[in-house]
Amino acid sequence: MSTEKRIVLSSDHAAIELRQAVAEHAKSLGWEVEDIGPTSPESTHYPKHGEAAAR
Repeated sequence: MSTEKRIVLSSDHAAIELRQAVAEHAKSLGWEVEDIGPTSPESTHYPKHGEAAAR
Protein backbone atom coordinates (compact mmCIF):
# COMPACT_ATOMS: atom_id res chain seq x y z
CA MET A 1 0.00 0.00 0.00
CA SER A 2 1.29 3.44 -0.93
CA THR A 3 1.77 6.08 1.74
CA GLU A 4 1.95 8.83 -0.87
CA LYS A 5 -0.53 11.63 -0.19
CA ARG A 6 -2.11 12.62 -3.50
CA ILE A 7 -5.40 14.34 -4.26
CA VAL A 8 -7.18 15.40 -7.45
CA LEU A 9 -9.33 18.52 -7.20
CA SER A 10 -12.02 19.84 -9.49
CA SER A 11 -15.07 22.09 -9.23
CA ASP A 12 -17.54 23.99 -11.28
CA HIS A 13 -17.04 27.63 -12.27
CA ALA A 14 -18.54 28.94 -9.02
CA ALA A 15 -15.92 27.35 -6.76
CA ILE A 16 -12.66 28.15 -8.55
CA GLU A 17 -11.32 30.37 -5.75
CA LEU A 18 -12.34 27.89 -3.04
CA ARG A 19 -10.75 24.98 -4.94
CA GLN A 20 -7.51 26.94 -5.35
CA ALA A 21 -7.47 27.74 -1.61
CA VAL A 22 -8.03 24.07 -0.76
CA ALA A 23 -5.21 23.12 -3.15
CA GLU A 24 -2.79 25.53 -1.50
CA HIS A 25 -3.73 24.29 1.96
CA ALA A 26 -3.31 20.65 0.93
CA LYS A 27 0.10 21.44 -0.58
CA SER A 28 1.16 23.13 2.67
CA LEU A 29 0.32 19.87 4.46
CA GLY A 30 2.53 17.87 2.11
CA TRP A 31 -0.07 16.60 -0.33
CA GLU A 32 0.65 16.27 -4.04
CA VAL A 33 -2.22 18.16 -5.69
CA GLU A 34 -3.50 17.74 -9.23
CA ASP A 35 -5.95 20.57 -9.98
CA ILE A 36 -7.89 19.70 -13.12
CA GLY A 37 -9.90 22.89 -13.33
CA PRO A 38 -11.81 24.61 -14.66
CA THR A 39 -9.65 27.72 -14.85
CA SER A 40 -12.08 30.28 -16.28
CA PRO A 41 -15.19 31.75 -14.64
CA GLU A 42 -17.36 30.83 -17.63
CA SER A 43 -20.38 28.74 -16.66
CA THR A 44 -19.65 25.03 -16.71
CA HIS A 45 -21.51 21.84 -15.88
CA TYR A 46 -20.01 20.35 -12.69
CA PRO A 47 -20.70 16.64 -13.47
CA LYS A 48 -18.26 16.91 -16.39
CA HIS A 49 -15.48 17.93 -14.01
CA GLY A 50 -16.51 15.48 -11.30
CA GLU A 51 -16.30 12.61 -13.77
CA ALA A 52 -12.83 13.74 -14.85
CA ALA A 53 -11.67 13.88 -11.22
CA ALA A 54 -12.97 10.37 -10.58
CA ARG A 55 -10.90 8.94 -13.41
